[in-house]
Amino acid sequence: MLNLNLILQEANNSKALNNFLSAIGHYKKALKLSPNNTKILYELASIHRSLGNKSQAEKYLTNIINLEPNNTKSHRMLSSLINYRDNEEHLKIMLKIFNSKELNEEGLIDLDFALGKAYEDKLDYEISFKHYKNANDKKHQLLGSNIQNLEIHFEQILQTYNKLNFDAKPLKILSEKKIIFVCGMQRSGTTLVEQIVSKHMDVYGANELNVLLEAIRNNFLTNFNLDHFKILEKFKKEDNIFEQAYLNKFSKFKINEKNITDKANENFKWIGLIKLFLPNSIILHCERNPSDTCFSIYKNNFNSKNMNWSSKPDHIARYYKLYNKTLKFWNKVCGDFFYNINYEKLVNNSENEIKKIIKNCGLNWDSNCLEFYKNNKTFIGTTSAVQARNPIYSSSISNYSNYKKYIQFF
Repeated sequence: MLNLNLILQEANNSKALNNFLSAIGHYKKALKLSPNNTKILYELASIHRSLGNKSQAEKYLTNIINLEPNNTKSHRMLSSLINYRDNEEHLKIMLKIFNSKELNEEGLIDLDFALGKAYEDKLDYEISFKHYKNANDKKHQLLGSNIQNLEIHFEQILQTYNKLNFDAKPLKILSEKKIIFVCGMQRSGTTLVEQIVSKHMDVYGANELNVLLEAIRNNFLTNFNLDHFKILEKFKKEDNIFEQAYLNKFSKFKINEKNITDKANENFKWIGLIKLFLPNSIILHCERNPSDTCFSIYKNNFNSKNMNWSSKPDHIARYYKLYNKTLKFWNKVCGDFFYNINYEKLVNNSENEIKKIIKNCGLNWDSNCLEFYKNNKTFIGTTSAVQARNPIYSSSISNYSNYKKYIQFF
């Protein structure tokens, strides 16, 4: 007799190893045992959305909503798949639920974000902003902000870096594997760039890995602070903890390609350490108009506790300044080690800029990279899952201008 919990464990294990087709198979098997299980349906919808299977995702989300009309997480995910200029039916459903006074705070936050997106599609920016603001105000009241802790954190990191020599001879790399780091502020185009690069025949797109952060936490911290003595100790002993940590992960993922992307945005904090410990790697740093970046963060709902700064405009601006100060430091001490990609240039002159990106990755040209939106081999586990499955479009440039009379960041 089949055991539902065991099947779900297999599904979760497959998902953790980036084996998403296997995960889908296990979740479908589990669904046969528990046909109306909305948690299983949501997992299937989420995976299909992240793999670019839009119609499949819509099917599972519709099933959930039929079973649980007030399942706001599903409404929010479904809203990301719908263009409300063409389809107002789901908007009417959400408004009815929103006005029913049956939802808790988390449910209202979900629907406010979804309604903000719906009215943005309809070009009604005043009502759209009202919902985005309601969502963020409620979220801030519920979760607070970690911006003060992050300001201390960034300052301590930079103080540590000032004690290190990033021109020192880097450690020797033993593996042929090359990591292509794609980093930058959230909503700066990192997902788009990873999709472009991972479409290349010789590249495996691993999405966001926490390998670097875990290795730093396990080896370089004292009392939760970055410790330059520990970094120097590992470096002098030629103990390449970064390389070993990545090779362990690649072994679990069964990656055969020699080039692997890691799209953990906040790896911009560790650029100098990457240079010292992983000198054969490539760093692609993405930058975008600051106000467009900040507003795009504001209008999206991030689940990570590390992003509790993202619900107040002045806190978003403060985080952006921390990021900007860090990048200025890296440009000064090792600016030749990473390649800056300007989002606006990439959108306006895509073929030329894509060719530059591939060249800077040390890869031979592969014309498939121009059709990155057909890339269904790379999982997108971020809020950009839908946008990055479409051809490059220019409407995201200066999007903030539609809202600047309602909100300012700088």
